[in-house]
Amino acid sequence: MKTISYCVAAAWLTTLAPAAPLTITWGAQGRGAALASSSGQELPPGCLVRLGFFHQSLNLIQEAAWDPAALESHFTELARAETGEFDGSQFGIPGGFAQTIMVDTAALPTGLSQRTLCVWAFNASTASTATETGIFTCPGWQIPRGQAGGLIWDLNQVEPTGIVVGASSPTQSPTLGGQMNQLASMAGLLDSSDGDGDGIEHLLEEAFGMNDAVPDAEMMPAVVVLEDTDRTQPGYRYRRPLGGSSVNGAVYVTGSFRYSVEVSDDLQSWRTEAAACVVLESEPSGEGFEIVTLCAGPEATTIPEFYRLKVERITDSGT
Repeated sequence: MKTISYCVAAAWLTTLAPAAPLTITWGAQGRGAALASSSGQELPPGCLVRLGFFHQSLNLIQEAAWDPAALESHFTELARAETGEFDGSQFGIPGGFAQTIMVDTAALPTGLSQRTLCVWAFNASTASTATETGIFTCPGWQIPRGQAGGLIWDLNQVEPTGIVVGASSPTQSPTLGGQMNQLASMAGLLDSSDGDGDGIEHLLEEAFGMNDAVPDAEMMPAVVVLEDTDRTQPGYRYRRPLGGSSVNGAVYVTGSFRYSVEVSDDLQSWRTEAAACVVLESEPSGEGFEIVTLCAGPEATTIPEFYRLKVERITDSGT
């Protein structure tokens, strides 16, 4: 039999009968409660799941969710379990778990009874080795001060508004049935974060060589007006790493990103046209980057009215 010991630094959480006993059974047991990876597969047995509360607003937690180490100092843990485990025994059930704890509600620290608790889940046995995470909560997950009895907190109680980090998976759970609570990729969370609050996501800041700690929106790509002796036309200017390869004038690929300049005449239909994206000039921009200016060449079918740039991160599995 597998025995797991928990060391907690709070007298109000105990595995013995307290003076005012309140039992809380928390987990993923019912239909619609299962935990899943970002790809929609039930989490395998052995993945870490934590019960506790955060000391910051959930908006700030969302912004920093890609970095569990940074969140750790803002989290108070009440209990932890692992998927496939039911009250200390590992049954190998994917996506599900359950644990019963006992709380001395008469000894609750001031303010704790007003806290709404969260389930913080990972796709690995430790937070440091995980690549995906999810944070789920429910308004009813509060510990009432001085109350005895029993509470059941199941992940099927989580509404869409209670998914702080993650998503409701459209995939049905083969084991528990119903939709699953899906984790989010930490890399994806980082890419969509905005560390300096300038409204530009981390992925774009990295792709354009910007500083994610300092607002610098002026370094974003821009449409420019190009004047020649016989005509005036729009062009497009953006910053990109040196050393990439040009698939054609419109597409540029580095080891980490694919940059695709698209053009349109009506903002409805967009196309990647090499002749409309000829590099007019390139100038070094420091830190291994260059600034390029594109415009329609002589072979372009029309002079585009509008430009936009699509940036994709290149991963081992593709973009």
